[in-house]
Amino acid sequence: MRSEGSLLTTVIGRTCEEGHHARGAISATGWEVYPAGLKASLQTFATYGLPILVTENGVATEDDGVRRDFIVRHLESLSAALQDGVEVFGYCYWSLIDNFEWALGTRPRFGLVGVDFETQERHPRLSARLFEQVCRTNGLPSATVD
Repeated sequence: MRSEGSLLTTVIGRTCEEGHHARGAISATGWEVYPAGLKASLQTFATYGLPILVTENGVATEDDGVRRDFIVRHLESLSAALQDGVEVFGYCYWSLIDNFEWALGTRPRFGLVGVDFETQERHPRLSARLFEQVCRTNGLPSATVD
């Protein structure tokens, strides 16, 4: 492991060297998918005694089934943290639409809504319907959205 220079290196700012220490699947950007890490991070940040807003939690993938699974598994992890008393007041999936990633261009597909960058047409993915269900019910999805 190496520090990425964060002032909070005991909490954030550490990355695994590529190919080492991975516990889960790897996204299209080469980043590890590790839902249990969300709960662990939330529990660590809870020690500061401040409410938490989860931002930019998402996965780069061409497979929307992977994205839907990512959302469900990470929300389950968040739910477990809430049940343990961690004060989380919000969760934002990254990203609403496919976007331009500064270091990677338009190839990583994070969006709940896909973007055709040539025509600028947008098309909601099934993951958008799943996340809509989460937002409408303020809870985990009751079933897989097809």
